[in-house]
Amino acid sequence: MWHAGYEVVRAIEDLQVCELKPREAQLLRGSVGDPALGIRCVSYDAAGRALEYVTSVAIGEHARYSVSQ
Repeated sequence: MWHAGYEVVRAIEDLQVCELKPREAQLLRGSVGDPALGIRCVSYDAAGRALEYVTSVAIGEHARYSVSQ
């Protein structure tokens, strides 16, 4: 996979069960405190430089996570 002209060779993802915060609840049309799945991902190139940092939140009842290689 490539990102901004650099090859991504490794990614570390951290998943966490959490509750929606006020802004997240507003954006996702949920309620504050609803169960959710938080995902944080950092992608790296071959030299170990971080290329990308992404966080996302999904409402618990709609959360799905799959991995393929």
